[in-house]
Amino acid sequence: MSVVNMNLSLITVGICVACIGLCNGQVLSRGACPKVPVQQNFDLNQYLGRWYEMERFFAIFQLFADCVTAEYTLLDPVAGRVEVNNTGLSTYTKKYFNSIGRAQVMEQLGPYTSPDDVNPAKLGVTFGDQSPGTYWVLSTDYTSYTVIWSCTETNLKILGTLNTQITWILTRSPDGISSSKREELIEMLQKYNIETKHFSKTKQRDCPFR
Repeated sequence: MSVVNMNLSLITVGICVACIGLCNGQVLSRGACPKVPVQQNFDLNQYLGRWYEMERFFAIFQLFADCVTAEYTLLDPVAGRVEVNNTGLSTYTKKYFNSIGRAQVMEQLGPYTSPDDVNPAKLGVTFGDQSPGTYWVLSTDYTSYTVIWSCTETNLKILGTLNTQITWILTRSPDGISSSKREELIEMLQKYNIETKHFSKTKQRDCPFR
């Protein structure tokens, strides 16, 4: 292979990898996923109910979405299985849409995780026929805020290990949380090497029928 062809191949691989990040609607970074601790003594029952999306990383599946909410309903307390109902207002069609999925404690997902990863705050979420995506609750007080993080690793021989991440801050009220509390959460995420510059605010005001 000539140097020119090799360079073109590297460029092609780089473009493909970038496309993977965009298609997944996540932030693409070099290296493995950061080692991030999750909520200790997580109580799924207290977590159920409606949450309002305050901020999020860019996600292609949430493009043009305002007034986003997530509703969690317990389906199976033994298996830790939950119905996920994500709803949003499309700024393009001016109509509400929703997506129904299933969340489950990762220990119930067999080969999807290792025994070392078993933790009730680590869930996998599935929509339709998609493979489970990680849903880790990093911090929540159950009554006002929750911070959710997802990360997936891809190992490419030429470019090495890459990871794609997405993070959300959800709140129990559409009015969000105080600026001081938000700053506290941002500092926590930065301590975990999560790049908070990728956050954008979700509109929660002037939502029809609310």
